[in-house]
Amino acid sequence: EETLKLFLRLNIVFIYDGRVVPLIHLFPLDIPAMVRQSSSSNDNHNYDSRGSGKNMVLMTDLHPNVLGMTSIPKVTENDTNRTDDDGDEEGAVMYIGPDSLALVHHLHASMLQIEERQHEMQSSPRRILDVCTGSGVQALATLAMLQLLNNFDAQPDLAVAVDVNKRALRFTSFNARLNGIDDKIITISGDLLSGKAYPKSSTSDDICLVEEILSKLTQDETTKKSFQHKHGHEQQPKFDIFLANPPFIPVPPERSDHAAFSLRDENSNCDTPNTPRYGLFSSGGASGEDCLRAIVQMGPSLLRTDGGLMVVVSEFMNPPPLSSTYQKAANEDDSLTTKMGEWWGSQLTSSSDGTGILFTNEFAIRSDIYAQRRAVTNDQEDMNVWSNHLHRSGIHSVSPGLLFIQTSNSRSEPRGKGLQLKHYFVPKTKYGSIWTPHNFVAVEFTQGVLLDLFR
Repeated sequence: EETLKLFLRLNIVFIYDGRVVPLIHLFPLDIPAMVRQSSSSNDNHNYDSRGSGKNMVLMTDLHPNVLGMTSIPKVTENDTNRTDDDGDEEGAVMYIGPDSLALVHHLHASMLQIEERQHEMQSSPRRILDVCTGSGVQALATLAMLQLLNNFDAQPDLAVAVDVNKRALRFTSFNARLNGIDDKIITISGDLLSGKAYPKSSTSDDICLVEEILSKLTQDETTKKSFQHKHGHEQQPKFDIFLANPPFIPVPPERSDHAAFSLRDENSNCDTPNTPRYGLFSSGGASGEDCLRAIVQMGPSLLRTDGGLMVVVSEFMNPPPLSSTYQKAANEDDSLTTKMGEWWGSQLTSSSDGTGILFTNEFAIRSDIYAQRRAVTNDQEDMNVWSNHLHRSGIHSVSPGLLFIQTSNSRSEPRGKGLQLKHYFVPKTKYGSIWTPHNFVAVEFTQGVLLDLFR
């Protein structure tokens, strides 16, 4: 009985119809050894290995189809029969799905090249930023990769994890401790869409989210000393790697829960009765791009200028259409890449240069098929809500994808070029598409294309 009360107080289980129902589960995640072909031999089967791999376990909320709710009612110690209408609520934490795993797997495949590129420019501990962190899977997996690169030698690497959901930040801290790296992570409660991401004016005394994130690096003595040793006392330490898995579903306002609706669509007018099915971790606003836009805008302010790397996993609205060659898209419709180029550094007074690659699937999902997948099964009314919303929003197709952007500060090239973004289709094979777990063909494809970015 005491154990049950503790689980209820910690929001690990709840009581439904006299039964104890779990809210969370433990997800196993294996980080393979870092392996690359040896440059000292022409033998294609001769490899160098870095580390022996790391086995991780992460706690997060159950898949929403099992959980059946977008938020978790808070419970007092004496509440054992809660309902969804009792008391305050907090958002459910994003389950570890194919999008999170795709970011980890594709990043892992190129981590050796990334580390070598960054090491050439700056020999110091690595600093990772994970925005919309959820359970912390991306930040913690990247820290594990860095451990493998250093053969588990003690390195003062650091990750800063940001989320609007305090339950997610508790999960992240717990998962860091569970995997023995709790001394390497800092959590920040922050909302990308609150209007406080950037300073309102140069004279404002309010601390914005960008400043709060960067202040964590200044407060970390190891980061401060290593950065000042290389750059002097004038500059602000910034991040080597910026990760994000933002909410990306273009949810009709009447299908967002209250928290997601108020944050994502505060200026929208919705007269239709609200039927919440999508919450904070899934709703990207009516366009699906609210958080994605904020993240791309923040990139130049938070990444180091000499080879800092942003990696974003998301669904992308209206990707360029398939051209005669499935690998590199022709300039038939570059509105998506142009739009992201306009977002990049749009909050800065001076330009920031970067080069990037957007990967999407060979075949995007048509809006009518997408609406069918997002609507309640066999519910024609809900299907119409989604179809009409996508049409009004000008969304004709959607594709899962990955975005890689590297900042550049090359003296040999002219400055002020902004973000130069290329688009590649990832071919569909019998192993699946870009997000399909363990699709080694897709991973090898992105790894090969990214070699040019990391040179």
